[in-house]
Amino acid sequence: MIRQRHTRLKSKDRANIPNRPSTAAIDAMTEPADPYRLHNAWQSIDDALGEEVIDFWQRHGALPSADIARQRLAEIVLLARAGDETLAAVSSVKVRAHPGLGHKFYSFRCFVAPDHRRSLLAARLICGAFDFFDQKFRAGANPDVIGMIAEVENRVLNREHNQAIWPHSGFVFVGYDSAGRHVRVRYFQGARIVSRI
Repeated sequence: MIRQRHTRLKSKDRANIPNRPSTAAIDAMTEPADPYRLHNAWQSIDDALGEEVIDFWQRHGALPSADIARQRLAEIVLLARAGDETLAAVSSVKVRAHPGLGHKFYSFRCFVAPDHRRSLLAARLICGAFDFFDQKFRAGANPDVIGMIAEVENRVLNREHNQAIWPHSGFVFVGYDSAGRHVRVRYFQGARIVSRI
């Protein structure tokens, strides 16, 4: 789920990603002095970092309890730190089958601290997470998980960024969830749909 209004792209090694946004589009969205540092923490959260993330989520009311936060630690993908090294955003994924689409996806979730919103940080995290799992998929990991899905919680984002295909991330609108939120998907390179007929 995405809780930030705006989106920005900037990730490493995007030249090898097919169907990626153009380099010019990425460069146009990137400020000369990047105030954030992204860190891939997939399956590498130690105790100290885990406590820092739990404190971050609880301080901002992102999750209802420390127990739920602790369970989510194993699902963290990318962290963003501000210039002073404090946490600015945390993203995570959970594999789930989407009943309407009939396949498994990494369900993307992201929380950006209030002071760091409108920085396009959520888009950097979703694009970075997509690139990471796309590369793993192309290497043969989890072949039954064919892409990434996001349920967009932010009402302003749903209303103002209502392109069928988000131009900077490539995520495609595929419908609404039960709460009326946009559901967006992007498939990994080479993903195949299972025939039911």
